[in-house]
Amino acid sequence: MKITEKHYREIKQAINILLEAHPELPESYIAGDFYRSELVKDIDKRYRWDLLNFSNISAKYICDNLYSYLNDIHIDTALKSIVKPLIK
Repeated sequence: MKITEKHYREIKQAINILLEAHPELPESYIAGDFYRSELVKDIDKRYRWDLLNFSNISAKYICDNLYSYLNDIHIDTALKSIVKPLIK
């Protein structure tokens, strides 16, 4: 992975805090109980990115820090290692 250890830890911590506060989120996504679920082709990818967006990591932080040296593919690779897949 290209992401720095510091950025990886910050994202992981933010997502874990979110999931601890909302343990119902995985089941909600599996049930399709989220905005525009009918349009989703890859539920795991949508779930990973929604968790990042719902976490306390701001869009400014993502743009200023992560996108300064990463692209979506690199960020998604990091998210895959942080977020367990919904569907196995």
